[in-house]
Amino acid sequence: MSKLFSSLVGTHWTGASQEGYETLSHSMVRCVDRLPLGLKVLGRFLVGKTKCQWKGEMKKLEWEPNQKIQSVLKRSYDELDRTQKEIFLDVACFFNGEDKDRVTRILDACNFSAESGIGVLNPEKWSRLCYPEVVNRVLTRRLGTKAIKGILFDLSIPKRIHITTKSFEMMTKLRLLKIHWAHESTSMREDNKVKLSKEFEFPSYELRYFYWHGYPLESLPSSFCAEDLVELDMCYSSLKQLWESDEPLEKLNTIRVSFSQHLMEIPDLLKKVTELNLKNCKKLSSFPSIIDMEALKILNFAGCSELKKFPDIQCNMEHLLELYLSSTAIEELPSSIGQHITGLVLLDLKRCKNLTKIMEDMENLKELLLEGTSIEVLPSSIERLKGLVLLNLRKCKKLVSLPDSMCNLRSLQTIIVSGCSQLDQLPKNVGSLQHLVQLHADGTAITQPPDSIVLLRDLRVLIYPGCKILPSSSLSSLFSFWLLHRRGSNGIGLHLPSFPCLSSLTNLNQSSCNPSRNNFLSIPTSVSALTNLGDLRLGSARILQKFQSFHQVSQISIHMIAHPFH
Repeated sequence: MSKLFSSLVGTHWTGASQEGYETLSHSMVRCVDRLPLGLKVLGRFLVGKTKCQWKGEMKKLEWEPNQKIQSVLKRSYDELDRTQKEIFLDVACFFNGEDKDRVTRILDACNFSAESGIGVLNPEKWSRLCYPEVVNRVLTRRLGTKAIKGILFDLSIPKRIHITTKSFEMMTKLRLLKIHWAHESTSMREDNKVKLSKEFEFPSYELRYFYWHGYPLESLPSSFCAEDLVELDMCYSSLKQLWESDEPLEKLNTIRVSFSQHLMEIPDLLKKVTELNLKNCKKLSSFPSIIDMEALKILNFAGCSELKKFPDIQCNMEHLLELYLSSTAIEELPSSIGQHITGLVLLDLKRCKNLTKIMEDMENLKELLLEGTSIEVLPSSIERLKGLVLLNLRKCKKLVSLPDSMCNLRSLQTIIVSGCSQLDQLPKNVGSLQHLVQLHADGTAITQPPDSIVLLRDLRVLIYPGCKILPSSSLSSLFSFWLLHRRGSNGIGLHLPSFPCLSSLTNLNQSSCNPSRNNFLSIPTSVSALTNLGDLRLGSARILQKFQSFHQVSQISIHMIAHPFH
């Protein structure tokens, strides 16, 4: 954008002057929010002006918009029809830069033809309030009117504000309400600047989008109407429950109440909800039947430490793609998950300390995250997870073995068993995992990988305990090999193996081995066959006893790392 602006100004800078004008150009671009039309008008105005004049105009723009830019923008706005103007104002105030499909869904609920309306948008009475000072004045002085349809209130301002029922009393057409921290921090969340009386009420019959981070009351207003609500986002709230309703909420699509530390209940009848985020709701101990949640795509219980049981599923939930249960107290998953959640792609069970076994009937599952669980063995039936791409078992301290059947997982690309301190071997047929790209096994009791590892044609990252070099056959098929060592070497002497099949090897790193305990005795003559090797990193130069044929490879960058010896 700065280059575009410079070309519009038409100034040719050289030497020291160039640096000053380029810096000013970046500032000017920010002043007009990178708006091409604004850059064009401003660029023509600044042609031939001095740096001082540029700075003066920039300071002026901070307080007062350029009238020529405003005139052009207003002309474009005036050409819109009534509905397009409504859409323009909603997008400009609430949804600028956000996902188009999500915004379209919310605006369609306001009876707009948002798909076509958004397509024609070009970048009194106020109907949308979005400047913090203005919102503060309207709410504290009770200046709200029926014209107000949307409020965007940034709580990052230093002032405290007391809101009463009368603050909203006249806003009967309020459709969009967003109260948030533009620059969020822990201290801001703990020091809630909004004070509400327990009897607080506000008109909600027209509400489609309700976003209030840090809502300070234990419940929503008694008259709260969620009938037409599309999206509810109340993270970091003091809520104990949402609402009691006997009617299904047909339009509600998204509920996010994460980090609501006091929340204990979630209403049933959420038939159309596609995303339910309850992350870190520490007091949530139970969940209603999911019988009416067939549309659900994302369900997040991560950090709900009181949740001990996942409910039985009694309906088809084929649309559920992601299920987050990490750091919960769940001991096992119901068999109904495999029967009814057939499209699950990600299952996160990290740090479920009470979990000792898993169920395996999830053919479409791609990511299984079991880090920090109490699992001792994986069942042989894990081979049913035909689509699995990532298996994360990091820090499963009780894990003692992996089944041979897991080698039938032909789609598997990453295995992580780092920190599984009782695991002493990998399956013998690990070489059958033809698409395996990463194998992380540091912090285990494994002393040597199986010979079949030579068959892993796509392996790029191999992490192993200490500084034990792999046998020669184990290196012969790696596309781009970096052996990532850890401390704790047992002091064995190292022999670089021969490289008969490593024609595509590009990087070989042995520099982080402890040089006081490990010695490279030779570099084999076959290294000259590594025509693609571009970087070889070794330990101290004094440990090399032979250097035969190495000079034949002229393009290799050789790094001899000198280490101090004691």
